[in-house]
Amino acid sequence: MPEGKGGAGDVAMALKSVWREAARHKKSGGSGSGDGHRRIWFERDVLLALRHPLLPALHDVLATDAVVGFAIDRCGGDDLNSLRRRQTEKMFSDSVIRDAAKILVASHSTAPDSKLKVFYKKYLSDKLGGVALPD
Repeated sequence: MPEGKGGAGDVAMALKSVWREAARHKKSGGSGSGDGHRRIWFERDVLLALRHPLLPALHDVLATDAVVGFAIDRCGGDDLNSLRRRQTEKMFSDSVIRDAAKILVASHSTAPDSKLKVFYKKYLSDKLGGVALPD
């Protein structure tokens, strides 16, 4: 669904760009290793490898001496933590968590013996009321 209209037509993609200099100094998880470049290319590899209707698709990569940019499908909203903080009680309701688990399992359980399907059946029952997924 288009995000907006402009002189060039419908807007349905976004450009995520990262300054290479900023990536050089970016710290991952507080480790202080400054591995921003590795994280950028890992994100690119993941987006290229995962083709699913529920995930944004990577259409192209632009890399110059100064900037790395990804042309991806536009996803409205924010990350899950921002969404969680906007909830009334600062947490997701049980029904939202169950619905998310159903989508996750549906998208990953094509094999009959899928671990996700087994965990889904075990933990999404009404008496247990929760979902647990393995690492």
